[in-house]
Amino acid sequence: RGTVTAVWLMLLHFLFTATLMILLNLTFTGPQGRYLFPSLLPIAVMMALGLKFWWDAVRRAAGIEGRRATALDRTFLWTLVGLLVALNLVCLTTLIGQYG
Repeated sequence: RGTVTAVWLMLLHFLFTATLMILLNLTFTGPQGRYLFPSLLPIAVMMALGLKFWWDAVRRAAGIEGRRATALDRTFLWTLVGLLVALNLVCLTTLIGQYG
């Protein structure tokens, strides 16, 4: 119950911040994305909870729920880490080349 309440509060926080940012951007010219910075933590936590929920469903479907980490878990983890590192490198090389 506590996790559900926390997720709803984080979602409301993000929606409130996004609404304020949109209203501000409609009032002034020039994007002001920095006003979304207070929502970075709720976004990251909700993404992590979503990945955990999704991975638990995959483990249930594979019949390995409740067991210790398996080769499937390690493969998923390292694949995810590799994809995120690749995404960071692509963003860094393209943005530094473009704006650096």
